[in-house]
Amino acid sequence: MGSRSRDGRLVNISPQHPYAAPDPPGQGEEGAESLFGGLQRQLQVVFRHKILIFIVTALGAAGGYYYLTQQTPVYRASTRVMIDRTPPKILSNVKEVVELGTPAFFGSDPMYFQSQYEIIKSTGVAERVLDRLNLWNSEHLLRLDQSGQELSEEEKRQAIADTHMPTVLASRILVRPIQKSMLVSISFEDSDKEFAQKVVNAVAVAYKEQNIAHKKKIVTDATKELELLAQQWKTQLNTAETATRAFEEKHSVGTIPNTRKAIDRRLEQLSLQITRTSILKSRLKSKVSSVRVHKKGKRRGTIRASVILQDPTVQSLKRQIAELGAKLAGLETRYLDRHPDVAATKKQLKSLRRSLRRQIASISATTSDDYRQAKRMETDLQQKLETAKKEELRIAHVEREYARLTEIQQKTKARYEEINKRYIEATMSVQVATNNVRVIDPAVSAIQVRPRRMLVMGGALLLAFILALLLAYLVENADVRIRGWQEIEALGLKVIGVLPVIAKEGLMRRNPGKEALRNRDFYMHVNPTSDVAEACRTLRTNLLFMSTDRSLDTLLITSAVPSEGKSTVAINTAVSMAASGKKILLVEGDMRRPRLAQSFHLDSDRGLSTWLAIGGERTDHVQPSSVDGLDVLVCGPVPPNPAELLHSKRFDALLEEAKGYYDTVIFDSPPVLPVADALILAGRVDGAFMVVRAGRTTRHLLRHSLRQLRSVQAKLLGAVLNYQETPRGGYGKSRYGYKYSYYRYGKPYGYSTTVKGDGTT
Repeated sequence: MGSRSRDGRLVNISPQHPYAAPDPPGQGEEGAESLFGGLQRQLQVVFRHKILIFIVTALGAAGGYYYLTQQTPVYRASTRVMIDRTPPKILSNVKEVVELGTPAFFGSDPMYFQSQYEIIKSTGVAERVLDRLNLWNSEHLLRLDQSGQELSEEEKRQAIADTHMPTVLASRILVRPIQKSMLVSISFEDSDKEFAQKVVNAVAVAYKEQNIAHKKKIVTDATKELELLAQQWKTQLNTAETATRAFEEKHSVGTIPNTRKAIDRRLEQLSLQITRTSILKSRLKSKVSSVRVHKKGKRRGTIRASVILQDPTVQSLKRQIAELGAKLAGLETRYLDRHPDVAATKKQLKSLRRSLRRQIASISATTSDDYRQAKRMETDLQQKLETAKKEELRIAHVEREYARLTEIQQKTKARYEEINKRYIEATMSVQVATNNVRVIDPAVSAIQVRPRRMLVMGGALLLAFILALLLAYLVENADVRIRGWQEIEALGLKVIGVLPVIAKEGLMRRNPGKEALRNRDFYMHVNPTSDVAEACRTLRTNLLFMSTDRSLDTLLITSAVPSEGKSTVAINTAVSMAASGKKILLVEGDMRRPRLAQSFHLDSDRGLSTWLAIGGERTDHVQPSSVDGLDVLVCGPVPPNPAELLHSKRFDALLEEAKGYYDTVIFDSPPVLPVADALILAGRVDGAFMVVRAGRTTRHLLRHSLRQLRSVQAKLLGAVLNYQETPRGGYGKSRYGYKYSYYRYGKPYGYSTTVKGDGTT
């Protein structure tokens, strides 16, 4: 179903169907739909010319790769050096005689940084590098091996002699400070990655050596008095150490810490064992009190001692006694006391009670024994604890005396170490060369910086892809074939239907047989649930809604040129309209190369030509088809003058008679451009629409056909885009249509028409 928009254009209410007629955008959707449609058209262009785009892009990539192979790669090796505020403190609390940089100067004056950067690039550092790597006569440093000129050995020696090598090396050193840090990056570029790596590492080391060269000065030899004073305190320290060692040997002080630990551990364990034993004794005492009344196995029914109640044997015996008691009660209700079963049960019950008394007595005795054993254990542990405390007092006395001797020794040692430290600071400050320059990351590899492979290849691919797109759009603009419904509407013709490709097994051959043609023409009838059938029903719905504004008793279906599938569209349109309950007459207006008789398996000896030539009743010429509600008026014998027959008054009478009997009369006419038959019929019917084959009909041919139809004031309803391929899935690709040649009763008529590319004939 559908409805009309405010501007009178048909709007299909089922746009979700893939082959529904395209709806015109509403006011609120026009911008978004236009953008989406434009993007979709651009993607379609790219997809159609994907091979061209791929080839051009591949050629661009190959060109970029060839360019890279012709270039000499240049590698950059980098190392990072840290220039600290102050030199690292190698010796604790040792003040350097000469300090490199100061916090105040280093932090407040940026000129210090700039000075260091210039020192790195100075000839003094370059000279150290040349000495370290022995590069004073290096041809590679002067790039004499890359000049492309064949120089003799004499010319090379002369070039080296005329060049100031430190200046050359210094000019190639790159220094880049790292922002918001005390790091600086030193780089060197060369065609040999190993050479670049060696040079940049040598530059970092040379700068570090240069920075420390001015530090090495001699400290005054006032260290002699410090050395004499240190010897005096060394003698006192030896005396104190001797007294301490004598005390250690006498009292085995070396074992005191271990002994102290052992005693502490023993005291802790004894206290813990006494506590546990006391708790155990209390628990056992409570149990002894609770089982004392049951010691001889009496008072079985009132047992409250948990140690007895929790015993598995007691629980089992009590359960058996209860079960036998219940059994005995049942037997006594049925038998006398002397009954054998009653007597046996009583005997068994008595035995169980005797066992229960023995078990209770055993538990009571065992509990009493455990209590006595716990009491003896507590007494023994108390004695051991007293012995351990006495040993602890003795060890404490030895520790106090040893602590006094140790304190004297430590004070003497501290004074000696203080004096000796000052002596060592004075001597080590000149021996330890501390520096505020550190090499953080020495160069271990070099990266290629020129040519930039990714940049060159990416640029080549991008330029090639852009060129490929331009070529694709040039080819697309040169191709004037209609491929989408938007191109039809751009010519001012409304699209009322989009039909997909009919791709069925047996229909994809270049020259299909008669049965295959019939299957194709009746595809909708045979496959009512297919996309083709749904598209035909959508076309039918659009035509029915058009008939609300104008009478569509007669309908003409034509095309610009042959092989656009108009006969198939006409048959399926007639079938779909007949399926809606209407009486439809399909008239074969193409009397030059007819095919409806073949498709419908009808008699080809009577039809439109015989009706127009000899007259007669309608039933003499119209034949019913296998589709309910659909009659067919085939061509009949091919006449020599089809245009004159269509111009006759008898045709007008035929048309009026058919309109009076049928709801809709559908004419399958010849193409517009090769012959004038379609123009004659278009002026006499209530409406007509064009069949446009996607990928074959050109814009020039369609435009010229529209001019021809409008010149005869034909009532154009719109166009049906036929043979539209599904983007994925669907019915695949097939080719159908026919070649036009004109016959006179089975013989060539001798008439031909050539359609030019601009639409003229």
